Amino acid sequence: MNAIPCIFNAGEYIIQQDIVETRGYAIPVSQWDKAKPFFAINPVQRHGDNRKGENTAAMRNFLFEFDTIPLEKQKSIFKKHKDVVSMATYSGGKSIHMIVQIADCPADKDQYRYVWKLLKEKYFPLADRQCNDCLRLSQTPEAERDNGKRQVLVFARLCKHS
Repeated sequence: MNAIPCIFNAGEYIIQQDIVETRGYAIPVSQWDKAKPFFAINPVQRHGDNRKGENTAAMRNFLFEFDTIPLEKQKSIFKKHKDVVSMATYSGGKSIHMIVQIADCPADKDQYRYVWKLLKEKYFPLADRQCNDCLRLSQTPEAERDNGKRQVLVFARLCKHS
């Protein structure tokens, strides 16, 4: 299952990266590479854009991850709130990355952070605070990290678009 393109629309530009420390540049979603271990959670405006917030085309995806709580507790949180999660990926290490997608996109980064905070308070109060970035990197399901660990798709809603 190729879950990532399901959270993007056909014709959008996405950012994928081999390692977190590098700056990725946008490519069309049709060129999705399931081998690249990281991706920015929202689309960017143009081919070649980098991962700066002002390049965000739509702020509809919100990431929640939990690096400070045990994996079993994260699984419990996911099961409790599975109805709001669009996609969940096990990092192969200490966390499950949960992406929530909403229909009405915030207009700017301040509104995005406000909506992220509301979602965090209601569903994911233990989530890491640094995840409130609209172009935050998440884990690509089924990709292998440079440390040899495989990231595993836990859950993905069915695609509603091509």
